[in-house]
Amino acid sequence: MSWQDIGSLYHRGYDIGAKTMNYKILNKLSTADLNFEVGQSKKCLQDHGIRNVILFATPKGIGWDNKTVINTIGKYYDFAINGFGNVMFLH
Repeated sequence: MSWQDIGSLYHRGYDIGAKTMNYKILNKLSTADLNFEVGQSKKCLQDHGIRNVILFATPKGIGWDNKTVINTIGKYYDFAINGFGNVMFLH
């Protein structure tokens, strides 16, 4: 999808969620890299006019059981999903 496609969906009322910047496995990253992958993905969407990004999906469903990963995602998002289970409410 192009940014124009994503913007069109957003302006038509669809929720747009985030993944990561580089689709890295989150529980294998340093603290700095984890914050970059999770936080920068939200900033990137915001920089393209997508506001109220509250949902994050972990790459390949990995990291949902890692406290550091979940706490980091919770700094930026309200909900997370691992792709294979239920949505997690983070706050």
